[in-house]
Amino acid sequence: MQTRSKTRKAVAENPLVSDSLPDDTLVGIQTRSRKRKAVENTLANLPHHIIIDILLRLPAEYVFRCQRASKLLEILATTPFYIRTHRARHTTSIIALQSFSQSSDREFKFYFTDEQAQKVEEAKLKLDFFYTQKNDPVMLYDSYDGFLLFNNRKFTERSIFVIWNPTTDEQVTITMEGTYFMACGFYFNPHNKEYEVLLLHRDFKGGNAGKYAFHILSFGSKLQRKIILRRNIGRHMYVPRTERPPVIINGILYWMADKIYSDVVPNCSNLIMAFEIGTNKFSTMQHGGASCDDPAGGIYGYKKHNGMHLIEMEGQLGLYLLLDYDAKLLIWVLNPTTNSWVITHTVVLPNHSMPKYFSCEPNSLNVEVVKMKDGKLLIRQMDRLLLCDLDLNTHGMVDKKGFEGDNFQPVIHTHSLVSLNADKFIQLHSGRDHIFVD
Repeated sequence: MQTRSKTRKAVAENPLVSDSLPDDTLVGIQTRSRKRKAVENTLANLPHHIIIDILLRLPAEYVFRCQRASKLLEILATTPFYIRTHRARHTTSIIALQSFSQSSDREFKFYFTDEQAQKVEEAKLKLDFFYTQKNDPVMLYDSYDGFLLFNNRKFTERSIFVIWNPTTDEQVTITMEGTYFMACGFYFNPHNKEYEVLLLHRDFKGGNAGKYAFHILSFGSKLQRKIILRRNIGRHMYVPRTERPPVIINGILYWMADKIYSDVVPNCSNLIMAFEIGTNKFSTMQHGGASCDDPAGGIYGYKKHNGMHLIEMEGQLGLYLLLDYDAKLLIWVLNPTTNSWVITHTVVLPNHSMPKYFSCEPNSLNVEVVKMKDGKLLIRQMDRLLLCDLDLNTHGMVDKKGFEGDNFQPVIHTHSLVSLNADKFIQLHSGRDHIFVD
C-alpha cells in the first residue's frame, strides 16, 4: 500500500516518471485516481452527518475499504467519536481460529467463521518482529475490542506480546530487553480513555531477585506526540495463570492464581485473583464448590486446582471444573448480590479420540470452554469445536471448513476500526518509564 502511494506521488510530481513504469501499473494508477475523484465529487453534495450515518451502518471491514477510496471518508471514519459509536453499534461476534498446522514461526494462518460455519474467511498475519522458539511459540491468546492478542505463555529471555487488528492490519509488538515479562491482560481504561496492557515483570536485581512486580503499559496521546507510559504498580503475593486470558466483567479482570510462580501457594479460599482497573488494586476470592481438602467434598476433592477455569456467563463470572479425563464439566456462577457460588450445570461431553499421531500442542489444555452465550457453550475438545445447548442437553459440531484436520486455538472476536496509534515495535527498557514516538 505504501509503495503504491509513493508511486502515485512520484507520477503527480514528475509526469516523466510515468515513462519508466509498466503500462499496466500506469493504467491502474490512472484508473484508481479517476475513481477516487468520482467518489469525492459525489460526496461533496452530501452533508457530513448523512455520510457518517451511512458509514455507521456498515461492517468495519467495509468502512475500512471506504476509507481507502476517499480522503473525506478517511477523515470522517477515523474520528474518536465515529470509532466509539461504530464499535458500540456493531457487536456481532465471530469465531477466530489460529491454525497451528498451517502456520510457521513467522506467518500465522487464520480462519474467521460463525457457529453455523456458513461463511469462512481466511487471513494471514506476518510478524513484523521475527521470533522463534519451538518449545514456546507465539500463539493466539485473546480478542478485545477488535484486536487479536498473541504471546508466548512462558517466562523466557525474549518474551513478546503482539496486538493485531485484522480489519485495519495494524500490528504492534511489545518486547523487553534482557529480562522476563508476561502480558496477562489487555483492556480499555474508561478513566483515562486509554488502552492498557498489564505486564507481570520478573526482577533479577538486588533483594527482589526472582520476585514479580506488575507494570501497566498505557497507550495515549499528549502534546500531539504519541506517548507510551509504563508504571510500576507494585507486587502481589499471587501471580495469575496465563494459559487462559482474564475474564473482564464490570471493570475487573479475573484469573485463576498460579501455584508455581506465586510467593505463597494459593488455596481454596484465594484461588481466584481479581484486578480492579479503576484503582489498580488486587484481591483474591474463593472458588466454587466444596474445599478440595475436605474429605466430604466428594468428587471435588479428587480434582486438582489446575482443572478449574474461569468464563464469562452472560455478564456474570463463571467457573468450570474439568472432571473424568476432561469428559465432564461442572459449572458455577457467582451471585454478585450474595457473593456466593451457585452450581448451575453439569455437562457430559461426547466421546472423542484424537487422531493417531495428533497432538494438541502448543495448547496447554485438551478441553476448554471458549464462550457462553444464549444458553450455549462453545467448547474446544482437542481438535474439534462443539456447541452444547445447556437447556436441551444436546451437542453439535461446528464445521471447520477448509481446515478439518488442523490443530487450532479459538477465541471470540468482533471486528472493529479501533487503533492504538502506536509504533509498530515497542522495545521496553528496565530503567525507562516512557517512550515517545514521533
